[in-house]
Amino acid sequence: MRIRSKLSACFQQPEQNYELGRKEILQKPEEIHQQVMKLLQVISITASLTFGLTSGRTFTVFNGCPFTMWPAMFTGVGTAPDFPTGWEAAEFTSVTFTVPDNWQAGRIWGRRDCDFTTNPGPNSCLDGGCNGGLVCDPVTGTGVPPATLAEFTLSTDASIPDNYDVSLVDGYNLPLSITSNVNCPVASCPVDLGPDCPAPLIGPFDSTGFPVGCKSACDANLDGDPAAFAASADEWTKRSIYQIVTDRFALGNGSSPSCDTSEKKYCGGNWQGIISKLDYIQSMGFDAIWISPVVENIDGAMSGDKAYHGYWTQNINSLNANFGSANDLRSLSSALHDRGMYLMVDIVVNHLVANPTSDSQPQTFDYSLLQPFGGADCFHSECFISDYNNQTNVEQCWLGYSGLPLLDLDTENSTTVNIMYNWIKNLVSDYSIDGLRVDTVKHVRKDFWPEFASSAGVYTVGEVLTGEVGYAAPYTEGLDSILDYPTYFAVHKAFTNGVSGNMAAIAEIVTEAQNQIQSTVSDQSIVKNVITWPFINDGIPILYYGQEQGYQGGNDPANREALWLSGFDEENKPLLAQIRILNAARKQAISYSPFGKLYVGYFQAALTRPSHKRRQFLH
Repeated sequence: MRIRSKLSACFQQPEQNYELGRKEILQKPEEIHQQVMKLLQVISITASLTFGLTSGRTFTVFNGCPFTMWPAMFTGVGTAPDFPTGWEAAEFTSVTFTVPDNWQAGRIWGRRDCDFTTNPGPNSCLDGGCNGGLVCDPVTGTGVPPATLAEFTLSTDASIPDNYDVSLVDGYNLPLSITSNVNCPVASCPVDLGPDCPAPLIGPFDSTGFPVGCKSACDANLDGDPAAFAASADEWTKRSIYQIVTDRFALGNGSSPSCDTSEKKYCGGNWQGIISKLDYIQSMGFDAIWISPVVENIDGAMSGDKAYHGYWTQNINSLNANFGSANDLRSLSSALHDRGMYLMVDIVVNHLVANPTSDSQPQTFDYSLLQPFGGADCFHSECFISDYNNQTNVEQCWLGYSGLPLLDLDTENSTTVNIMYNWIKNLVSDYSIDGLRVDTVKHVRKDFWPEFASSAGVYTVGEVLTGEVGYAAPYTEGLDSILDYPTYFAVHKAFTNGVSGNMAAIAEIVTEAQNQIQSTVSDQSIVKNVITWPFINDGIPILYYGQEQGYQGGNDPANREALWLSGFDEENKPLLAQIRILNAARKQAISYSPFGKLYVGYFQAALTRPSHKRRQFLH
């Protein structure tokens, strides 16, 4: 037998306080070790192995803790044991089972504070939860960190030793030991690390505020470089994104207030609400979300409207309190990462917003409200865009109109530029953001973007609103990617123009998601085709919230309905069912090679992925 060296760290503890079964002990390290070993059967899970004949090994999993826990098991290589992959274990109880000869690699761990009645997903437990709920999914149910792991590599050859260890690679949530009946060494991590976990790693906490876990350094991203663990562009291409208007998605308290989109007011959605519905999002197969801008917006009304959408920035260094606190946003990021999901945040670089202080022309503004800039020198002089064929006019004049002026940042000004580069680096780092959707990219000079993207250190997607590929493409030299509006317009035309629609219009271009196509098309077969297109074509599919519920949408503000009014219904929703199928198909690597054309006609197109021998047909 061989014990991996990582176990030794569990016993090298400095002199300090430890809580064992909630009883405080202050002793020297050697005294602590002796006391822990005496109490081990009370505070740990013990997995006992009976080794002998190669006909199988017998495992006994004993809950030595004075509370109920929910052990779980995952098979990495070989045939899974004929035993549930998760079960409830009352205090001081055990279960015994035999594993097959070729159970070559697996892990066993404990889960704490579980409730599977309303949440069968990985967040059904305070720590260690898995996909599937009580009985972990045999393919994806590996356990959510932090979780102390009993790891096994068993040999089918009697001459090759079996290996086992107690690993903290996924962090710590319970003391744990492995013993055997053949006098092999005990592998264990017997110390309760939760109370003495370093501040950057500590958590989660139970209902009393007691720490019951300790994250690994990788999960906590202690590198200090926001890009150190950032997902690469290639990793993002394997994702599918669910776009959320934060104010209209869900409330953290579970309430469902009325929300009249025509009033253009805040309806109450927040970051805690998103956290509460991650099971809903993940159940559709999405593994990334894109949320509304997070920074502080203008507090008063602009032309009678409120900034519930997040695009009317006033202070880039503060968060929008309507959506929650800094801890709420960090909790959202953490909750996503615990599920292996990515967080994309919408940002606005081009402009800030302030109410005019006079009706004179040009208008006057209180620039001190626009933080951290605070002066007119950081903004272009007032002139509203009048000629979209003049790029200087597009970049240096203002969006909006006199009743709704969007004050254009002077990105030729070195002070402005340095502020923005530092801001985006800090925003990404402070909230562990995985990607950025950048608004109004074409209204900022192109050579601003490369260093901005470098400062962010994460995947960037730019909004370049145009139907012309030649105009849009150069922006990919500064950002990782752009939203594919040229395809959007072609797809919309091909699918919605009736007799004049032409599938050949979309055969030469790539893809981007539609924003509630139901507002322009009533034929559900067409709606399904439009929704299908982004998932089978090249690019990253993005679904706008509410499409799965059949929301009609329309032009702003009709396309910003409150999703909670749907009840998040998952039954009898054909579009939601189709989206699940599409995401599942895409996960089978359909999208990882370019598509080819088998046939393109006026009403039909047939596409193929040659390396995967898959074919898709649209009509």
